Amino acid sequence: MKWKGGAAGRPEMQQLYGARGTDTKKALFFFAASAYSKAAIGYADEVGIGLFTYDPVGVMTPINGVAQRVISSGTPATPPTVTPSSQDGLFIGALLLAIVVIGGIVIALGHI
Repeated sequence: MKWKGGAAGRPEMQQLYGARGTDTKKALFFFAASAYSKAAIGYADEVGIGLFTYDPVGVMTPINGVAQRVISSGTPATPPTVTPSSQDGLFIGALLLAIVVIGGIVIALGHI
């Protein structure tokens, strides 16, 4: 993980959304050190990305409705079940693409 200052913008949200690919079962969460642009929040709301701020001592704050619902549900995200196969290399590559660090901490988690 990396902690970095600065506001997160719509391009970072689009990169995270694109990194998920066609597996729409994966929940997407973005963690930023300070704030989000209005365009970032609008896009995240439109496509269902949970936005949080994350300070240097580890305090997380939900920013949009998606993030608030995750916190309110009290149900932790369940990581996807992985079974070994000949496509393990492809899975690992997709997983690495789902973790993008640009302008903040970005995490793509499994099913909610």
